[in-house]
Amino acid sequence: MTKKNRGDRMKKLEEKLMKPMQPSDLLDRYKACAGVDSDYKVHKLLNVTQPAVSDWRKNKTFPRESLCLEMAETIGVDPTLLILWGHIFRAKDHNIRNIYYGLINLMPHESKIDKITRDTMKRAEVLRNL
Repeated sequence: MTKKNRGDRMKKLEEKLMKPMQPSDLLDRYKACAGVDSDYKVHKLLNVTQPAVSDWRKNKTFPRESLCLEMAETIGVDPTLLILWGHIFRAKDHNIRNIYYGLINLMPHESKIDKITRDTMKRAEVLRNL
């Protein structure tokens, strides 16, 4: 493998690691923790429209902050984390995303999602230093 190919490959891997939590991932975690087996039941539980849940499933939109609060309670994580992931998902500018990632790194809690986030950030940092 040439140096350029390795660099391109590492850059793609870093970009993949730095992607925000996808709405469909959050939806799946919520369903598992809420003990429901369908997106339809999520729409009923959260009192949102079916198209809203469908948009989460298709990774078109991220749940609004008020829903992140409710979902975080069910999942058992700090709602700040989900709200920050929502901002990262919506941010168009790479520099703004990095600010939100930095805020996530400053969070003192350790939940499953926090640990996944921190591990992802550490891997991305290692890749940047290669």
